[in-house]
Amino acid sequence: MAATKAPLSLLSTLLLLAMAVAVLATPIVAQDCSAGLSDVTVCTPFVVTGPGGKAPNPSPECCNALKGVNQDCLCSTLSIISKLPSSCNLPPLSCGA
Repeated sequence: MAATKAPLSLLSTLLLLAMAVAVLATPIVAQDCSAGLSDVTVCTPFVVTGPGGKAPNPSPECCNALKGVNQDCLCSTLSIISKLPSSCNLPPLSCGA
């Protein structure tokens, strides 16, 4: 059990770090993005499902938090997350559908 918690903890930490980087990378809209993106942390159980694991349905709190986030903020954050591996000199992501 401890072996599966470590990668999930690392993934959730990376997700939160990427969200923070997205906020800092866009100073003009940072005030608009920071509150909404920090609210999305309630979605962590849905996001950090391990390989082959079945993701739980997002909670109503998660869905409500997503409703409150500007779409440009989410897109910017996802774009930055997708660039993390290459920024760390790791192979690019190759995810299945």
